[in-house]
Amino acid sequence: MRIKRIVVGALETNCYIISCEETGEAVVVDPGAEPDRVLRETQGLEVV
Repeated sequence: MRIKRIVVGALETNCYIISCEETGEAVVVDPGAEPDRVLRETQGLEVV
């Protein structure tokens, strides 16, 4: 399991991308803002 934290939005909220290395599945927790940036962050993780 990999957990990546990024800070997004004017309120600087924490967003987490939790992914499984075995299955390639991932979930985004509390994206809050900046959806384009959140998607870009997932691209380097090799997830579906």
